[in-house]
Amino acid sequence: WIKAGEILAIEADPTSLEFARGLGFQVIERYRLTTLGLSVVELRVPAGRKTREALAALRQGAPDTAFDFNHVYLTSQKPPPRGAAAARKPSGARAVAAPKAPVASGKAIGIVDTGVDAAHPALRGVRIQQANFAGKNAPVAHGTAVASVLVNGGSGHRLLAASVVERSNGNANEVAAADALVRALDWLAQSGAPVVNISLAGPPNSLLEDAVRRAQKRGMIIVAAVGNDGPAAPPLYPAAYEGVVGVTAVDSRGSVYRRAGRGSHVDVAAPGVGVTVAGPAGKLVEASGTSYAAPAVAAALAAQYEAPDPQAAPGTVQRVLSRAADAGELGKDPVYGAGVLRMGGASQ
Repeated sequence: WIKAGEILAIEADPTSLEFARGLGFQVIERYRLTTLGLSVVELRVPAGRKTREALAALRQGAPDTAFDFNHVYLTSQKPPPRGAAAARKPSGARAVAAPKAPVASGKAIGIVDTGVDAAHPALRGVRIQQANFAGKNAPVAHGTAVASVLVNGGSGHRLLAASVVERSNGNANEVAAADALVRALDWLAQSGAPVVNISLAGPPNSLLEDAVRRAQKRGMIIVAAVGNDGPAAPPLYPAAYEGVVGVTAVDSRGSVYRRAGRGSHVDVAAPGVGVTVAGPAGKLVEASGTSYAAPAVAAALAAQYEAPDPQAAPGTVQRVLSRAADAGELGKDPVYGAGVLRMGGASQ
């Protein structure tokens, strides 16, 4: 859940940095998130020292600066089996996922994920602007699938796609680091994205929490998958941050996905089990996971929210979630949240 050997310092003062250097830390990089107004210094842990012990030493010796791990976040999905067959759709069909709540023509919507394959037939007619915060040879499969749910087979949409996921451990795992996520949020805030989908999940992180809060203050609505670690798992982030719309997944019968997270951070449910998404080699595949439920809700919100507006954002979220059909316990509950949002956001 962390990048070994790296520590993030948030709004570090010169005294704290001097203390860190005295302990043997080296500065990897300094940067400022200009739109969100955050200064970040990435530090390299001294050779031979454990990352956790190094973080504890910094926090104890320089308590006025916020230090944290460079946590990593995973895609909130159950990947299709290797060699999965294309979904049975008429020739030339595009990916379709419920609820069918496409973004109005020309409206922008942000996505923080892997890269996106702009040439995929499911995204034909979609204007895609991409920025890479993950380095070379970043994967594209997961982000392309999520993007196909966001646009729901329509054209004329405008996607602002921030690539944050990189391959690690010999390409066995795909992870996104906290520093990449906050850079992405800063870029999307600068680009004026009113709604941003994040189908990634991981531990709480001080820098990410601060960036999310600042983006929300600018009127950005952030939608995130609650993750697939199972019903007994602790809350995952950014879905569990206050104000973020946490989305769980249900199947065609309205039953909650068996691997979905649960808790007070679950705000709403949407179809995300066996849904049709953009797959490899220009095909369509069936996939399951809260990854594919979150963009359906993001699309429904984006259809009602044209530009970032701190005053209008909470009302927009409340209005869209009020259309969900109650499920599980009466009222909001830790399994379904406000209920199941389906076709066009209407209750069914």
